[in-house]
Amino acid sequence: MGAIYVVPLKAYNAGKGGGKWVEVDDDPDSIWDEIKKVLKKSPVKREEEWAVHDYEDFPNMGEYPDVEDMASVAEALDDFPAAAVAHALDYEDASWVKEYLEEHFAGQWSDKEDWAYNWLEDQGVLRDAPDELKRYFDYASYARDMFMSDMTSVPDGEGGIFAFYNY
Repeated sequence: MGAIYVVPLKAYNAGKGGGKWVEVDDDPDSIWDEIKKVLKKSPVKREEEWAVHDYEDFPNMGEYPDVEDMASVAEALDDFPAAAVAHALDYEDASWVKEYLEEHFAGQWSDKEDWAYNWLEDQGVLRDAPDELKRYFDYASYARDMFMSDMTSVPDGEGGIFAFYNY
């Protein structure tokens, strides 16, 4: 589970610190409860405003993220790799990121050709083709063509890729 570094803004602006790491889960109420604790412990009275000044194992959602959106992203992180979630946030609003990934995430692969080979096998595209013909199929060219229009990939951080359907 990821965490955010929450700071009470009046205290921060007055140079009095008071920030704390808060774990982010898929329950917005628990996130709010933790933020309220940070505000309550602020060295400045009647602290109401807060900001996020750092992220740990969680996509950077800016200094003033929406708590509901953070909970939605945390829910997506329960089912999908962090790099895939971060990529999805480039294309979809945080509140829809899990749904986006459920529709578009095509898995983790060693490379694009690996994805192409497995996709064609799963679809049975060459199932009825004679072995003499199958050996001439160019998986690398097919992958190149697919990733020019129908697919997107991002590095997985382990030397492979995360693949996404563009439709």
